[in-house]
Amino acid sequence: MGDGLVEILGLTLCASLVTAGVCSRQQDEGRRSSPEQAKVSIPKQGDDQQQWRQRLHAQAKLIFDAEAERERSGDCPTSSTTSEFDNCFVQRLKQTATNLEQFDRIIRQLQLGSPRISGAASETTAGSAGQERTPAQYATEFVALEKAWQQFREFACTAAFHQFVGGSGASSFQIECELKLTRDHMRELDLIYGSDLHL
Repeated sequence: MGDGLVEILGLTLCASLVTAGVCSRQQDEGRRSSPEQAKVSIPKQGDDQQQWRQRLHAQAKLIFDAEAERERSGDCPTSSTTSEFDNCFVQRLKQTATNLEQFDRIIRQLQLGSPRISGAASETTAGSAGQERTPAQYATEFVALEKAWQQFREFACTAAFHQFVGGSGASSFQIECELKLTRDHMRELDLIYGSDLHL
């Protein structure tokens, strides 16, 4: 295994652990809101690349749609106290973070799984958008993007907390911020990686 791939896998694991540290897995909230966990899969020799990609696309759509439905159904409508809001938002955030983690895993698989052009994996071409990148370069870029986003979310939601310092609603607002930014990030990823996720 090349040093570059080992570094990518290490960064990927690190990013997953950061997410898992913030958001541990929770029990299933119901079939429609917790899609089956996406399993890591690399196309096997002889496996049809198109079928492999279609399976990943279907998994990504299931995860994305489940989270959109959870958002449409509303968060914590029956909570009336700060404690109830905190507990409810923590549980919602855990499930949303799990969905993001699975969505991320699928994007990483698509980035690493196969070259975007026909021919050998090492073959590159230059076009109007620049030099074609290798799957490892795409995966490294994705890991860096996710790390930067996690830092942004932490800073942004700490700032949200500071808007209510001394007030009982500060923690609820911070958790709600994390929940909403995580959902927004899933939409951002769907936009950025749409050519991989939908074609």
